[in-house]
Amino acid sequence: MKNKPLKVKFFYSYGIIFFFVLLLGLSSISVTNMMTNQTIKYSEKILPAVEQIGFVKEI
Repeated sequence: MKNKPLKVKFFYSYGIIFFFVLLLGLSSISVTNMMTNQTIKYSEKILPAVEQIGFVKEI
């Protein structure tokens, strides 16, 4: 890397930074989707119980 022109060094450094930012973005999207799926599963378990409590209060 010592004798490479400055443009090539910038290209490599920006490429590496872009790769890490892309990796971070994709992992963030993946984690967000996983959390959304867990929230949906949790709400499917909890909401029927909450509705039954509401029916009991009406009676």
